[in-house]
Amino acid sequence: MAETEKSSPTKAFKRTRQPKKPLIVFFLDLDDVLITHRASHGIGPGTGLFNTIDPVAMGLFNRLAEKVEKKTGAEVRVVLISAKRNKSSIKQMLRRNGLKPKFHRDWRTDFNGPHRSFEVDRWLAAHPQVKDYQIFDDISDFRPHHKERHVCCPGYDGLSWENFQQVKRYFGIKPGE
Repeated sequence: MAETEKSSPTKAFKRTRQPKKPLIVFFLDLDDVLITHRASHGIGPGTGLFNTIDPVAMGLFNRLAEKVEKKTGAEVRVVLISAKRNKSSIKQMLRRNGLKPKFHRDWRTDFNGPHRSFEVDRWLAAHPQVKDYQIFDDISDFRPHHKERHVCCPGYDGLSWENFQQVKRYFGIKPGE
């Protein structure tokens, strides 16, 4: 992977062979999705916002991945779109804080902008095997073709119960499932 990171970001993604199961990608921002002001203030002073993963938001995210895999028979993989995706320890920090779904082999989008929406487009173009996707982000101005797959998390509170239900409805998961 180090070799591909040095090349052009649009060419940096390795084409991977078709997985045995269909592939669904959860594009994940961190700030105001899993790292929240609510958790930072609720857990207490001295924790620091970067170190405060919201356990409720993390639990909802993990449950969504489980429910989507069960309903669709697909594999859910995580791809980071967060500004923090360039931190070398970010994957380990997320695992230590309870992230259960696996990361995709190409686990982050490029940094070439001009907006995350374009970065998601380039990542998807390099990975035609992706059957479906969801974008978890508090930024609301994604391009129109992402609208039905964009889970706009409320600032400060992160992934919410309403967001959880939105993703379940998108994948046809009934209440109680």
